[in-house]
Amino acid sequence: MNTAALLDNPAGAGQAGPMTPEEMRETLAELGWSQAELARRLSDDGGEAVAGTTVWRYLAGKRKVPAGLAAYLRLARRVKSRGIKL
Repeated sequence: MNTAALLDNPAGAGQAGPMTPEEMRETLAELGWSQAELARRLSDDGGEAVAGTTVWRYLAGKRKVPAGLAAYLRLARRVKSRGIKL
């Protein structure tokens, strides 16, 4: 699945509600990921690159965190909490 499709409308992404910038910051800290690392991970599929400034806009509350990105981050947090290396 390409990044745009993942960010725009993944199956079941809206179940946990919108992600706030604070929750996104906390999640990145729990994962040990910087803004640049998140942008890199979102760009790894060979599709369109995600700029670090895009991640900054989400964290600054300038743009709403897309439901697909929120679902991805919440899943990554759950996976890591189970001791699985990402």
